[in-house]
Amino acid sequence: MDFPEIIFGNVDSLEWARVKIRHAMTLDTKLARQIHHMSKCLKGTYTALEPYFRRYIEKVCKECENPCCVNRHGFPDFEDLIIFCALGECFGPFDCTQEDTEPCQFLGEKGCTLQRCERSYRCTWYFCDKVFDRFEAEDQKAFARFERLMDQLCQQRIDIIKSFKRLWHLELGTTRL
Repeated sequence: MDFPEIIFGNVDSLEWARVKIRHAMTLDTKLARQIHHMSKCLKGTYTALEPYFRRYIEKVCKECENPCCVNRHGFPDFEDLIIFCALGECFGPFDCTQEDTEPCQFLGEKGCTLQRCERSYRCTWYFCDKVFDRFEAEDQKAFARFERLMDQLCQQRIDIIKSFKRLWHLELGTTRL
């Protein structure tokens, strides 16, 4: 089952999803606790990844004259909101009046103003060829470890979302899994 789409630039759509997700997390406290526990592991993976991001990726992005960071990539989807809720993070206010192709509103002079676990998943896993090429060329062992951690992050995220689907069916009043 797919989750509802959050419409870019629609504050009501974003808030509706937040409310529904928060409510679903109250429907089965045992499952919600399991999801919160899984999210702690996910946060640990984010923490393990951070030095790689700082050392290799942010360095290249700071030098870039045409950053890939645009609003449409920073806007969360439904699954991002599930992860934020599980982590206890609150996706901050998003200025929905800005165009989706404008530079991301969270992009500051020193890079993103959000912590890694507060960003949409697209912001975490997307890297241009220049970043990958430079990172891999500078330190192949570190790059291999980074790739393993990114795979781990992806799997942890999938596990949380699969668990949440059970809560989502309770929210919808269905028993189908």
